[in-house]
Amino acid sequence: MIDLSEVQRIVVKPHATPRLDIAFLRVADRSGMASFLQRAIGHVTYANTPPDEAGFHVAISGAGIGVLEVGTRITAALPPTFLEGMRAAARRLGDRPEVLDTPFRHDEGPIHAAVIRVEGGSERRPAPDVPFPFLGEDDEVAGTWVGHRRDAIGSEPFGFADGVTDPVIAGVPGREHVEPGNGIWDAANRRWRAVATGEAVLGHADEVGAIAGHPDAALIERDSSYLVIRRLRQDVQAFDEACADLADATGLDSEQVAEQIVGRKRSGAPLGDATGNDFLYRSGDRPRSDAPPTAHIRRANPRDDLTRADVITPRHQLFRRGLPYKAQEGDEGLLFLAVCADLRRQFEFVQARWLQDGTRLGLGVEPDGLTGRRPEPAPGPAAVDRPAPDDALYGRVSTRAIDGGRVGRSLASFVTPTGGEYFLLPGRGALSYLLGCSLG
Repeated sequence: MIDLSEVQRIVVKPHATPRLDIAFLRVADRSGMASFLQRAIGHVTYANTPPDEAGFHVAISGAGIGVLEVGTRITAALPPTFLEGMRAAARRLGDRPEVLDTPFRHDEGPIHAAVIRVEGGSERRPAPDVPFPFLGEDDEVAGTWVGHRRDAIGSEPFGFADGVTDPVIAGVPGREHVEPGNGIWDAANRRWRAVATGEAVLGHADEVGAIAGHPDAALIERDSSYLVIRRLRQDVQAFDEACADLADATGLDSEQVAEQIVGRKRSGAPLGDATGNDFLYRSGDRPRSDAPPTAHIRRANPRDDLTRADVITPRHQLFRRGLPYKAQEGDEGLLFLAVCADLRRQFEFVQARWLQDGTRLGLGVEPDGLTGRRPEPAPGPAAVDRPAPDDALYGRVSTRAIDGGRVGRSLASFVTPTGGEYFLLPGRGALSYLLGCSLG
C-alpha cells in the first residue's frame, strides 16, 4: 500500500483540472537551489489531499541533481537517461533540435527544476495573478507554459477526447476497482487489474516483482517518480487536409479517415458496431475493436494486441497528466506530462519503438500515422514511399491500414515536439533529503 502522505499527488491521482501552469527554473549554484527548495517545500501537494483541490508540485532535473551535489554514490546509481536529459535523447526520440523553443533551445543553459500548479475544481476560473507565490525575485524563471481544458469532453486540438483511460496504480486507496481499459488485461482470469505500484512509484515492487529504482539512490528515489514534460505542437490544418485527401483515395469520408488514424470516435467511443468494446483487440470471446492495427491508440498502448501481451504490455505503461495549450494563433497542441518509474523502458520505448518504429508490432519501420516524425519530402520520385533504414530518425513511408489497406501516399508530420525535459518528482522524504543536501 502506498503512503499517500509521501507521494506527490500528480503521480497517483488523475485530475480534471481546467488549468495547468508550469514554470521552468534555472539556478546559479547550490545556494540558489537551497533558497528555492526552502520556499517551495511547504507548498508541495501530496496524494492524501482531494484531487479536486488546487495543488503544487516540485520536480528536479538531472542538471538540478548535479547542482545539489547529492554525492557520487547516489549520482552514479541514478539512470543515465535522467541525468543526461532530454536533449541527449533527441535522436532516440526523433526530435528535431532546430525547432525547439525557449527555454529548451540548444544554445540555452540547462533547466534545473520545474514547478507545476494544478488548478482545483472542474470549472475554468480566472488566471491567478501569481501562480507560484513562493517564487522569489532571485529565482530565474526561464520559461512558463499554460494548459487549459478545451471543452466538456477534454478534447485535444485535433478534436478527439483525450484521457479516456487512466491506468490504475496498485496500492492507491479508493481506486481498487479497475474499469475496463484502465489497467492491465489479465487474460488468464478474464479481468482488468491495476498496474503494479513500482511501474509508477520508485521503491515499490514492479510488474516483475523487483523493487523499482536503485538501492544506492533510495534516499531520493523512494516514493518518487520520474516525470516527462514535453510540449507537442499540433498542425490541425495539415491533419484536416490530409484526412480530406485520404478520403478521396479510400472512398471514406474525412471524418472516418480521422477516426481510423486515431482509433476512436471524436467522443472517445469505440469504432464500428463493437458495442461494449473496452480497448481489447484480440480476445476471442469479447467484441473486437474496429480500430485498424496502425491506429494511434493501438500503437501507444497495444494492450492484448501482442504475442505474450500479459508480459510485455505491463512493462511499458505511462501515466499521463497533461492538458492542451494554445499559446498564440497557429501555435496549439498538447502539454504532455507522463509519470513513470523507468524513462527508457516506459516513455522512450513507447515513443521510439511503438510510435516511431512499428517493427515490434508487425508494421515494419512505418511511423505512427498521427504522431510519427517524417522529414520534408526530398526532391525527385525516388523519395516517394521509400522505407527508412532502421537507424533513421524519420522515415518517409506511407501510412497503412486506412480501412484495412495501404494508402499510396505519405502523411505529413502533424505533431512536432518543441521542448521538454526529464525530471524527478521527489517524495516527501526525498525532498527533505535534497533540501539538506542543498544546505550542505
